[in-house]
Amino acid sequence: SIATWNIGTLTPNQEGSMTIDYYITELASSTITNIATIKGMSECPGTSTSASASCTTHIIGIPGISLIKEGPGTATSGSLITYTLSYKNIGTAKATDLILVDYPPAGFIPIGSFTWVIGDLNPGSTGSVSLSGTVTALPNSTLTNSALLTGISICPSTTITASASCTTYIEGITNLPDL
Repeated sequence: SIATWNIGTLTPNQEGSMTIDYYITELASSTITNIATIKGMSECPGTSTSASASCTTHIIGIPGISLIKEGPGTATSGSLITYTLSYKNIGTAKATDLILVDYPPAGFIPIGSFTWVIGDLNPGSTGSVSLSGTVTALPNSTLTNSALLTGISICPSTTITASASCTTYIEGITNLPDL
């Protein structure tokens, strides 16, 4: 797009500057070039003058990760339940060294591992894992099961994280017999 500003008259040796912020919509690994031109009339009648400058910027991507955890809304003590953890790179660059850890709450005994090494995840890529286990919580209580996905953003080099949780109500006995 093109933007135009009227600067007015500049005296000899007068300087000025402008700062313009842009929202970049280009994809990662692309290049954009910004060109600025100043035009005006000189003191000599009918004589114009101009100057231009340009700046080329390489667009780097930034990974972003999301995590969704789904499980049953209700369960009974002694039942087998399954939680599903779905993850996605919602950013514009590869997320690396991803590790997903589920934190089983007291009252839930997991079957198998609850740590997964995901590795690298390209932009837009998704995946999911499941965790099953036995409910040992008492009736009329809740289980809140949490998970954390961590990884590395290469540029800038930072740790990226996403977390999710799911709460399951443990149903109790609703009708006790008369004694």
